[in-house]
Amino acid sequence: MDRSDLLKRAGELINGERASDYGSAQSNFCRIKQGWNIIIQAALQTHGEINEGHVALMMSWVKIARLSQSIHHEDSWADLAGYSALGSELSPPKIYSRSENEESPSSDVGPVNV
Repeated sequence: MDRSDLLKRAGELINGERASDYGSAQSNFCRIKQGWNIIIQAALQTHGEINEGHVALMMSWVKIARLSQSIHHEDSWADLAGYSALGSELSPPKIYSRSENEESPSSDVGPVNV
């Protein structure tokens, strides 16, 4: 497909099929932005960065935002499941988050009974 054909097809999708499936681009992007802001803020607070698991969450949120407008869109459900599976696999192993590191006891101290 050459660039003219690609741009023509993209125009057909964003002005037709996609718009009817997901609503206006403005409202769809606004829903996505809101979810991404929550994910990014939590990632930075707990990990100091965005890792692969957070990217999977963000991509999942794109699908959730779209499904909230078009609940019966099977491709979005399949994509959401795929991003969840990938996020589970690609998330880094559990390490103490920033807030846990600030309060974490040394490894040689056993449980404390109060």
